[in-house]
Amino acid sequence: LDYASPVIVEDTHLATVFIGQFFHEEPDENFFIEQAKKYGFNEKEYIEALNKVPIIPEEKIQHIMQLYVNLAKMFSTTGLEKKRNKELLYSLEKNEASFRSLVETTNDWIWRLDENGVFTYCSPRIKQFLGYEPEEVIGKTAFDFMSEEEKKKVSKKFEYIKNNELPIDSLENINIHKDGS
Repeated sequence: LDYASPVIVEDTHLATVFIGQFFHEEPDENFFIEQAKKYGFNEKEYIEALNKVPIIPEEKIQHIMQLYVNLAKMFSTTGLEKKRNKELLYSLEKNEASFRSLVETTNDWIWRLDENGVFTYCSPRIKQFLGYEPEEVIGKTAFDFMSEEEKKKVSKKFEYIKNNELPIDSLENINIHKDGS
């Protein structure tokens, strides 16, 4: 007997996990001797090969097969997850490229902040507004580009917005240019 379990991902048969050949009970050696004669096999080698085939009782094979079926399912699940992750990553990279293309060609300065108000993205347009390269701004807060007086005024408004999880809308502030103006 041959036992096997297919590996199927999204209705596509990708592989088969084979356990191998074996018998459930002691084989009828005379049957195989006759078969060797009928097909012209070397009888001695054929019987030697027959004696190497393991004998696994049918009740024991059910447990072994369940293990292999579970293994095949694991391969399927892992393969599908990997495929979906690759597709998702490709989609994210494509969306990121579209976002950057749009943002980096607009006349506006566009930025992204984390939950602490730290710049995590800054469009190249900051160079025209404040004289800084985007890399110089990443990791800093907007308060790093304000006078002490401006920081006090804006920080109260910013804290209110942050604590109430409101969008930043019409929060005016005066920034200091890289050249000090």
